[in-house]
Amino acid sequence: MVDLLNVNFLPTTLYLGCPPEISKYIKNEAQNLAKSLDPWSSRNADIRLMHVFFMRYRNQLRHFIFFKSFELVRRGILHICSSPQRHGIERFCALVSEITNNSSCLSLHSLDHLLVCLIQLHRLVISSIGRVFNCWKHCEAQFISGHFTKMLLIIVTLLATMRSSLQRTKESLGLIYKNLRAVRDQIPGAVTWLSTDTCLPLHIDVSEGDEGNLDVHAFRRLSEVSLCGSKLAPSSIHTNKISNTLQSLRLPPVSRKTTTPFRAELCKRSTAQNKDKATL
Repeated sequence: MVDLLNVNFLPTTLYLGCPPEISKYIKNEAQNLAKSLDPWSSRNADIRLMHVFFMRYRNQLRHFIFFKSFELVRRGILHICSSPQRHGIERFCALVSEITNNSSCLSLHSLDHLLVCLIQLHRLVISSIGRVFNCWKHCEAQFISGHFTKMLLIIVTLLATMRSSLQRTKESLGLIYKNLRAVRDQIPGAVTWLSTDTCLPLHIDVSEGDEGNLDVHAFRRLSEVSLCGSKLAPSSIHTNKISNTLQSLRLPPVSRKTTTPFRAELCKRSTAQNKDKATL
């Protein structure tokens, strides 16, 4: 139910008195939260490259499955960078940084709004991780066909970078939510914008049956997925299919002085004919 709450509004800003330890603790968590989300902005070189690559080839590759899944990954990343949840988190961090009195903190209106934003943003990150692995599988299938290999290498490089960043962000959001949820009950005042039947969970860790658990076993299942979608028996050949495919795509260095055997033979014949003419 918390995932369906609307957070696209500005909660009431109230400052209440609280113990200095709680105020410092919330400030530290707000700083850690801002640092964990700092890579997800338009200043990130990988995100800019993803956007430029998509705009450059969207008309040429829009009908291919691997490019459609890449577009979904891009949309998920843009939602993390700019969304009502992200704006709510940035607003809370800005308000906390402006507090000069160590004995004051924001009320439950702002804190509960932040907690709901963290829950929903955490779900967006998990969804983006699933999209990354789905796009990886489509790129692997396209590698087998032998077409668009250079573009696929760019995509899988971006996916590998995004996957590690998304994983770190997911863990950071889960830890920060758990810490802030633990000090929520120590803030004075019980008035909040949440309804009485809404209960905030103590943690937002991913369970075993959750869809986000795909990021643990996705690479293991990639070896069992064929081009047509049927599952094959696991073997050492299929387990290392991705690495072997990438190694086979290494192109030799291109040299302008390199000539083909046919062209070399023509050069020999022309020089021989010139010598014969010179002797005559």
